[in-house]
Amino acid sequence: MLYDVAVIGAGPGGYAAAVRAAELGLKTICFDPMRNPDDASEAGLGGTCANVGCVPSKALLAASLAYARAGRGEEAFGIAPAEIAPDVQRIQSHRARTVRDSNKGVAMLFRAAGVEFVARAAAFEGKGEKGWMLKDAQGAAYEARHVIVACGTTPRELPGVPFDEKVICSNTGALAFDAVPETLGIIGAGVIGLELGSVWSRLGSRVTIFDMAQTLLPFAGDAVGKAALKELSGQGLAFELGVAVQSVERTDAGVRVVVKRGETSNEYTFDKLLIAIGRRSAVEGVNPAAAGLDVSPAGIIETDAVCRTNLEGVWAIGDVKSGPQLAHKASDEGRAVAERIAGLSRAPHVCPVPSVVYTHPEFAWVGMTDKEAKAAGLEVRTGKAAFAHNAMARACCETTGFVQLVCEAASGRLLGAQAVGSEAGNLIAALAEAIAFGATDEDLSLVIWPHPGMSEAIFDAAQASLRNAKTRRTAAV
Repeated sequence: MLYDVAVIGAGPGGYAAAVRAAELGLKTICFDPMRNPDDASEAGLGGTCANVGCVPSKALLAASLAYARAGRGEEAFGIAPAEIAPDVQRIQSHRARTVRDSNKGVAMLFRAAGVEFVARAAAFEGKGEKGWMLKDAQGAAYEARHVIVACGTTPRELPGVPFDEKVICSNTGALAFDAVPETLGIIGAGVIGLELGSVWSRLGSRVTIFDMAQTLLPFAGDAVGKAALKELSGQGLAFELGVAVQSVERTDAGVRVVVKRGETSNEYTFDKLLIAIGRRSAVEGVNPAAAGLDVSPAGIIETDAVCRTNLEGVWAIGDVKSGPQLAHKASDEGRAVAERIAGLSRAPHVCPVPSVVYTHPEFAWVGMTDKEAKAAGLEVRTGKAAFAHNAMARACCETTGFVQLVCEAASGRLLGAQAVGSEAGNLIAALAEAIAFGATDEDLSLVIWPHPGMSEAIFDAAQASLRNAKTRRTAAV
């Protein structure tokens, strides 16, 4: 059977592309072999994000934060600390239910839009008479005029250290512990390491995080990185930064990790180890050579600015192409590609892609840091507002953090923003929108922000940026 669009992968990019294509009247089929992590008899629609990534990690973060707050109590609110213990089975039931509901949500979207779904892997077989030939894992053949490759990534292993998902774990295993490990080592201080480290630390594990970088979240800017180290260290996470991992060995006691800083080596033993050193492309699973698809040595599919590959009618989106490996970036690319196939005109992105670490506080950023802007030859001004001066933050005992704006000096145009705080993710979404629409610090200062609200920090940061301006435009009266 001939399809207008075949999508390989039902993660955030793939399912968004499939649903949008079907909505636009294109005959669409989507392939994905992923199974629900708690019930292999069920399809795991939603990809890594829904099954062993974004969604289940947020379920555990929410549960562990509730537990930590209940145990700590809040004297300011008149809540006495309680002697409690985490019920890991119930916490994991919450995670599993959240994953299952996400799977069902994608399935509902497919049914509503008319997307045909095949719960098996698919790969290229070559060029057909009218389109591209694909074959699924059971040998069934398909032909499609357009193919969208959205096969995503898999966890990157340390050389010679395979995951057993019991003691030496990727994110998949670390999301599914059936008991709180007394000690947990984490190699990698990125988003996965910080979020899952926070989960198990809150529930009682002694967590140590190793990373080669000298600072946390260096791509988010100095202010965010320093705040992350201070806040998360204060919550009990131990950090060993600027170290290189020498060896990892499974032992009767758990796992032994040897790291080196300079000329000094140190040995650690943990009950469990999470290796979170990034993810690698899963493109080899789609047999790119059979179609002649251009793939870099790192496994990244080569595309132009609108996700077209070197092959007519073949597109690539999400983590398998260049750019940040984020679900919302993949979804936007998927919808954009579907619309282009349908004859509409739409760029993949209209603004920089925002990033959020969903610890507590949250750490978020979008666009350029001040250093990046200056390195690009731009003259900038910044404005920063601390939540210590925000009425809602004081009322909620959430005074940790700040909002910082990076603006072009001459025009005040917003180039980037960083936020740390209990609602940093929501605030950075508003600032991403401001960048998309070309807003200036003066524009943000003229918005009426609700009072009392954490969003008033955006107004305060805009005012601070204007005070830092060499000249200020005067609004007409």
